[in-house]
Amino acid sequence: MFLDRLKKNKSTAIYIAVLFFMSLFITLINLGFKKDFIGEDSGLIYFFHNGLSKYAYYTWDNMWAPGKISITTLFGFIWTNILLCLQRIGLSYFFIQRILFFSFLFVSSTGMFYLFKTLIPLHGKVKNRESLYFGAFCSSLLYLLNHYVGYMIGFPIIPFHITYMILPWLLLYFIKNLYIKSSFTDTLIFSLLVLLFIGGNPASTLLSAIMLAGYFICFFRDFIKSTAQKYKFIIISASLVLLLSLFLTLPIIMMGSNPYGGDTSLLGNYVQSFEFNSMHTSLLNLFILGGTVGWPNSTFYTLYTANPVYIFLGYILTLIIFTTLISKKDMKLKLFFLIIIVISFFFAKGLHEPLSGINAFLYDKIALLRIYRAVYNKFMFLSAFSYSILIGISGFYVHRIFSQRTGKGKHIVLFLPIIIVLYGLPFFLGGIIPNLFLTELPKEYKNLTSQISDNSDYKILSIPPTPNGGGPLLNWKNGNKYIGPQMESFVLGKPVLDSYFFIKEGLNGLGPSDSWTTKKFIKSFPKVLEYSNIFNIKYVFLHKDYLTSYKFNKSGDALKIGSKNDYKSYTRILEDKYGYAKVISTEFYELYKVPNLNYLDHFYIPEKIIYSKDQKKTLYSFRQKEKINSYAIISKNKYIDKKTSYSPASLSINKINQTKYILKIKNAKSKHLIVFSESYDVNWKLYILNKDSTDNSFFSIFRQSVDESRHILANGYANAWIIDTDNICNNITKCTKNKNGNYDFTTVVEFAPQKYFHLGLQIGLMAFILTSSYLFYLKLVKKT
Repeated sequence: MFLDRLKKNKSTAIYIAVLFFMSLFITLINLGFKKDFIGEDSGLIYFFHNGLSKYAYYTWDNMWAPGKISITTLFGFIWTNILLCLQRIGLSYFFIQRILFFSFLFVSSTGMFYLFKTLIPLHGKVKNRESLYFGAFCSSLLYLLNHYVGYMIGFPIIPFHITYMILPWLLLYFIKNLYIKSSFTDTLIFSLLVLLFIGGNPASTLLSAIMLAGYFICFFRDFIKSTAQKYKFIIISASLVLLLSLFLTLPIIMMGSNPYGGDTSLLGNYVQSFEFNSMHTSLLNLFILGGTVGWPNSTFYTLYTANPVYIFLGYILTLIIFTTLISKKDMKLKLFFLIIIVISFFFAKGLHEPLSGINAFLYDKIALLRIYRAVYNKFMFLSAFSYSILIGISGFYVHRIFSQRTGKGKHIVLFLPIIIVLYGLPFFLGGIIPNLFLTELPKEYKNLTSQISDNSDYKILSIPPTPNGGGPLLNWKNGNKYIGPQMESFVLGKPVLDSYFFIKEGLNGLGPSDSWTTKKFIKSFPKVLEYSNIFNIKYVFLHKDYLTSYKFNKSGDALKIGSKNDYKSYTRILEDKYGYAKVISTEFYELYKVPNLNYLDHFYIPEKIIYSKDQKKTLYSFRQKEKINSYAIISKNKYIDKKTSYSPASLSINKINQTKYILKIKNAKSKHLIVFSESYDVNWKLYILNKDSTDNSFFSIFRQSVDESRHILANGYANAWIIDTDNICNNITKCTKNKNGNYDFTTVVEFAPQKYFHLGLQIGLMAFILTSSYLFYLKLVKKT
């Protein structure tokens, strides 16, 4: 159907073809044919699909030890599954990277083309269709080639890109269904677009929803006059979106708290972050849609900020955009997008004048605003969107005026797309992507998985600590580098504890600066090893490929990060002092195995209890003299004390996934602790199963967990449950009594939000199948 429409309208077909080949050329010239596109937040998560599935399907992220709530990853659930499907049909990540890059450019620009083509006739009469198509092309061209897009394609395509890519399509189907003509097909498409859209960055999704609501309010009279089945559309689409998104909303609702975990009002030092992200967001930069923090590191920064021709081109485009206000036609629509630009500019400028004090006051008083502290990244997509609409209107007016001329005069209309392309020329020259993110992964990392056959449930300690816990800065052969999350987590598919954790905890007086200059950390490393035993760590991953210095920008001095020989100091401590066995050694890394005496099981029943008001302080001062899992450190509790006779029970573990474990406890009596070496969270629940019961995932929602008062903090970070065997085994349906009078029983430890994710997913899939079946009936059966 789409192709048939293009055949009927040659102008549209030509413009779409131009956008297609532009997007393809930009993709190939910037990504090339040799290197992988990895780095920044995405890291290698999309490279190794086994790690990606662990990351995307679960509400508890154990990949970043000692574990944290990961419900926010579910926002990108649909996007992630699209990537997994591409991988499972045999496409290499090398090819997928280029598909995603091209798709981002082509889908966003064509969306803007069709949006403009639909939007303008809605707000006024269009006598010349060719002028409309030309305006739509100018609109799509600027949406494809602007500074904000240059920033976005500078790092791998991830769910953060969804907002910019889908927003034109979302508004298109929003106005089609509400203001023009509603159909069940368009309603379903809109609902699916919303589902994909909310999978983008939550902060950007919220802003986009506010913009859509603003459009609805601003043009409410048009809504009332519309003959579309608008109320039917609202009811059906709202119901569909609600049902389809239950996999995301149910866990959040049942948690009764924010999905980020902890205090999201601060999210670290927001003031410092606010200042950092406001460095280049002056109004002069924003007027040309520039201003990202990394802009000065761009290959073409000097071209855009020092070359008189390009400075002129940038501001002449802005001037053309605002000259649309001279004409009174479509004034309400133009004012709407002008207001969007003004609001976007106000927040995006951050601490720049004018009115910087008001901006700072709002961020200080309104906690929600702090999720927008990366001001350019979070607000400027609205300006880029509005700029594109307004420059399309300029193109529409210009074409309508000059297309009526004869001879060479009518070609003057081409000046507008030519200016846009010239200003976006760097897109076609290559070099938009930082060299740091185009790299070749060494075979030593690719082959790492095959060299370790240990499938037990363990964690890895990564050293040296990464700067401020932000991920390693690695330097490989032939100028290849890497910056992003911990590589070994994805390569091995195992949880990794960044040794920055101990700096963050203040072990031995360490502070954040010690993650950059590692001399003080090396002195504390023996204590780190003693403390890390409590974290279920079985291997230590020592990076030898660490960058020894790092430049934040081209003009500044490089910051020194340790020295090339630091790894020798770590090696001496690991081998000579503690007797760690070297398992693998390459020019890039070394892998050590922790001695059995120092290895703590993921779950264990301690033989001794150490009581402490300050668990962490006790851990810091504790000297290990016996097998690590013989003790646990807890605070005093009314259910267990020094007089308690502890059970010598044994424990066997069946790991279902990272959110669910089945524990068989044998030979238990009296009271004991079950310690679980994951970060303490009230959503971890322990259930006692009946002897004859099966673990039914649906009915488990109604299962009663052990009372939360018996769920306590242990070892300064972990979960522990106080199990009173005598009380539990009063119920003969739960326990089996042995000849010696002790008991066997089965427990389930589960992260509760995961159950609601599964329930929501099942309901959503059922709703999608029923809706698709009904659409099939309407299109084929009923039509026939």
